[in-house]
Amino acid sequence: MAMYQKIKAERLKKELTQEELAEKILVSRQTISNWENQRAIPTTDNIILLSQLFDLPIDYFYSENEVMDSEYLSKRVRKNRLFEMQDLKLWNLALIILLVIALFIPYSAPIALSMIFTWKNKITPKQFKRATALIIVIVSLDISTMLIVFLYFVGYK
Repeated sequence: MAMYQKIKAERLKKELTQEELAEKILVSRQTISNWENQRAIPTTDNIILLSQLFDLPIDYFYSENEVMDSEYLSKRVRKNRLFEMQDLKLWNLALIILLVIALFIPYSAPIALSMIFTWKNKITPKQFKRATALIIVIVSLDISTMLIVFLYFVGYK
């Protein structure tokens, strides 16, 4: 039995819908559907979650020749890491663009700060701390500038 058949069979044994299974392992319902229809293969992390949820060994989901083929498994791990690294690079680029916008466009820093909190799980904790500190400094400068301009025009010296 192939992986996609095993996932579907175990889901049906537990009497779970695709939506319920997706909620339990924190993926979309479409992802479960793609796995069961051979349009995608679960990541190693998702296989681990499925094996824990269904109380099965991890190698259950791999066909007999896949379990023995360590080269196959190492290729999958390398491929997953490559996608994760590419994804991280995209988020890093987005973060840099966001910080530049916050720095050069007046009063956009609060919006940037809220976006950084939205992206918190997409970037590394170190990047999150640095970006948050920089945005807070920019917000402070924006507020200081606004106060100075206000006091200047009011005539308060």
